[in-house]
Amino acid sequence: MNIELKRIIGTKGFTEGRLYIDGVFECYTIEDEDRNLESNGKKIQDATAIPKGKYNVTISMSNRFKKFLIEILNVDGFTGIRMHSGNSSKDTEGCIIVGSINDRNDDNWVGGSKIAYEKLHKKVKTALSNGEKVTLEVKWMFMKLFISALTSEMAKKLIAYAIQKLLKAKDDGITKDVIETFLDGAVESRSNNLTLLDTLPIKKALAGK
Repeated sequence: MNIELKRIIGTKGFTEGRLYIDGVFECYTIEDEDRNLESNGKKIQDATAIPKGKYNVTISMSNRFKKFLIEILNVDGFTGIRMHSGNSSKDTEGCIIVGSINDRNDDNWVGGSKIAYEKLHKKVKTALSNGEKVTLEVKWMFMKLFISALTSEMAKKLIAYAIQKLLKAKDDGITKDVIETFLDGAVESRSNNLTLLDTLPIKKALAGK
């Protein structure tokens, strides 16, 4: 079983994404902030997402939660990394929160988390019981934009390019909703409260896609 975590929105304090099993959408995810550890970024204890990469997955007893949970193995610089239920990055210390609902306007939120986790846990457990190797690959769905460091004109050009690529993509997980979520999160810099681009014209342009 191949699990992919495709990160979509990365900003100060949290990272949002989508989880796929063997190429099929499974659920939404929330993590701590991605601090680019694979590029010598600095880890902040209990407030940092795991590095991008491919990991083996198992199910083991969690000393913290006192129950069996999905565990991500051999994560450089981390111990006890799990997938579990929760609603925001406040509910994790480096682990991956899963949820079945992500339709509120609030960033850093998922709902239906217990349902999503139980469904995922059952699939992983079945695969392991059948002798399958279960892996998790963590990556970005598309280019991570450090909007706070860009001028408005640069941001417009990069986002326009990203939209062109997304609309041509064959990935079933890339829909208008995904693009709009990306735009909502990407164009607003929460570090300096500077809105770089009004997304409404772009959303109207997407209406017929």
